[in-house]
Order: sequence, then structure tokens, then C-alpha cells
Amino acid sequence: MSTIRKAACADLDAVCRIYDQIHTAEERGEAAIGWQRGVYPERETAEAALARGDLFVQEQNGEIVGTAILNQTQVDSYAGANWRYDAPDSEVMVLHTLVIDPEAKSRGLGRAFAAFYEGYALAHGCRYLRIDTNARNARARRFYQKLGYAEIGVVPCMFNGIAGVQLVLLEKRLPPLRQITADEAPRLRACVQALSEHHNRVSVNFKGSYPSRPYDKTLSLFAQALEENVSRIAVIEEDSGIVGFCKVDLHGDGTGKLDYLVVLPQCRGRKYGKA
Repeated sequence: MSTIRKAACADLDAVCRIYDQIHTAEERGEAAIGWQRGVYPERETAEAALARGDLFVQEQNGEIVGTAILNQTQVDSYAGANWRYDAPDSEVMVLHTLVIDPEAKSRGLGRAFAAFYEGYALAHGCRYLRIDTNARNARARRFYQKLGYAEIGVVPCMFNGIAGVQLVLLEKRLPPLRQITADEAPRLRACVQALSEHHNRVSVNFKGSYPSRPYDKTLSLFAQALEENVSRIAVIEEDSGIVGFCKVDLHGDGTGKLDYLVVLPQCRGRKYGKA
């Protein structure tokens, strides 16, 4: 399991080590990300993001294994793009320069970072996610498409000082969510019960252990977390009522982690979870 947090000054060397490994892999023909040593990304990239407070690192077993920049800054190439959603800038969160240590690949770390990004966006009131990658980076393009991001265009540009880039723009819209208060926590009973019944049927670790689970206790804990402002819960509603919810646990540094994402079984074909 990995943890993701805002970077500190002490993390800069580890971040730059990962950048250097990617540059080396690119130069050896082992990767096709499209970065250039001495141009982007460099130590100055990480230092500037750290100073802004939007540099994040992923840690596993005491080692920094991934890094990315999360903010609401849309690069110049985004202007005039044929985005599917005409989103206000205040509701757009952008993921920049996501990279995983090559020595730690195939552990699901990229997917975990993407999940963190989506939880962070929701915690900051952003439904719309925008990402870019080099057209050469086939692995990243497949990765984002599997996570539900749509490619909306390719823009030829000078990107972060690198000439001749064909920049692929991707976006994703998170489901229409409404944050609830502690008083509304009991309304999540049907969703919590559905999750428990699902675990009871299929979970390797919990199969058969959920019939007597005290739903009221779970809902009470949710209400307490909302009251203490250590979590936020947003719901998906249809005419019939709440059909899904996500719970984001807030960290002291202003970041958040997606803890629950639940959709009622009868609504799972509507792609609420994938959105």
C-alpha cells in the first residue's frame, strides 16, 4: 500500500532521482514519454511546484516511488481546445507530470495516484479533470483511457520548452455530486447495506462476516467525521433518492483521499462509478 501527500523540501532529491531515471530510460529507448534532459522536467520544475504547494509524492515502504503536480493551472495549449465540457476554470483540476519510479512499476501505483487525484479534485469542488500527455507516450494514453479519460484532440506545440510536441488532451467529468451534512448521514443506509451485502457475497477477506454488521454504527461514524470536518461525503441522487456516494477523508495539509465510492447495484450500468 502507498500513501500520497504534499511534498516537503526533504523529498526533492527523491523526486529528481525519478526524473533522472525517466530521462535515462528515454535516452536508452526504453521509454517514450517525450521528456528531455536539461529541458523538462528538471529540479527547477519540482522546486517551483514545491514553492507553490502543489507538488505531491507517493511513498511506499519509506521510499518515494511516484510524484505529480496537482493544481488548477491549465497550460496555454488548453485554450481553444474542443473540450467536451464547457467547465468553469474554478471547477477544473489538472494533473501534471505524473511519473512512477521505473523500479516500482506494475504495483498499481499509477492507478492509486489517479484515484488520489480524483479524490483531491472532489475535495476541492472540481468535477472536471484535464490531463495532457505526449502523443508518443502510448502507455500513458492507454492508462488514462482505461480510467475513463477521453482524448479530445492533439495540439502541436512547444511544451515546457520542448519543441515539436504533439500534445494529447484528455478529460473526464466526475459525477454530479452534492455534499451532505452530518444530519443527512442516515440517508446513506441503503448504499452502506448494499456495499456490505456485496462484500458478504464476494470478498475474500470478509465473505460471510457482514450479515450482522451494525449499519447504524457505520452511519454514526460517518456523521461524526462530517461533524468534525475530517471527511466530506458527496452523494449521487436520482428521483428515487441517493443511489451512490463517495467519502473523501481530509488530510491536515488540505489534501484528501478517496475512501469510499459506492453505487447501488441497480444503478451500476449507468457508469456513475466510472465517471
